[in-house]
Amino acid sequence: MNVEIQPGGGLLVQDHVKVTVYRWAGKKCFFRIDGECILCDLAVSQVRHFMSLYKDWPVELEVKPWLTHLWESLRHGGWHAPVVIVDGQLVRQGTIPTRAEFDGAVHRALQRHGITLAHV
Repeated sequence: MNVEIQPGGGLLVQDHVKVTVYRWAGKKCFFRIDGECILCDLAVSQVRHFMSLYKDWPVELEVKPWLTHLWESLRHGGWHAPVVIVDGQLVRQGTIPTRAEFDGAVHRALQRHGITLAHV
């Protein structure tokens, strides 16, 4: 884990856990997804909400179009959007993750990175 001491005594963790949400969108060759996915919008909103509850967690969010990044999603087991991946591990696909699922996945990822937080 890379930790840097900031002016004023704070710590900056440079090793982040990446959360990726693949939503129903994108294009590949001559295929294009133009339809809306309310479930995908809710999944992105829910993950953003969970992350806002713990601003001091070293976690970063990335939202990608599922079809454009199809092979990347499939590699992690994500066949049906929305797909939620935490640190390379599939958390949920096709539905919205619960807070318990998301928190558990992030806690396990933080442990794998050797990061411990006081309130985790």
